[in-house]
Amino acid sequence: MTKMHKPCAALTSALFFVASASTGYAEKLSGFWQEPRDYYNQLSDEACDGDGAALRKLMVAAIKDDHPVAQHDLAWVYHTKRCVFAA
Repeated sequence: MTKMHKPCAALTSALFFVASASTGYAEKLSGFWQEPRDYYNQLSDEACDGDGAALRKLMVAAIKDDHPVAQHDLAWVYHTKRCVFAA
């Protein structure tokens, strides 16, 4: 590795560590957002495990109802490799 690449590699490693460490410690939101977050997180976990009914509820909320929390969780289901419905 050249001298130029070492700082970039170190910075990339540090950023990856900070990003991965912060995802496990999501802070509580106001009641307005925390309740839907809890609900759609539960649905997305069930959908991830292969529950088709949970996936349909999540899709309706995300696509038809245009709910931002459901949209986030639906994207998570499709982009998490361990999930049954991952793309």
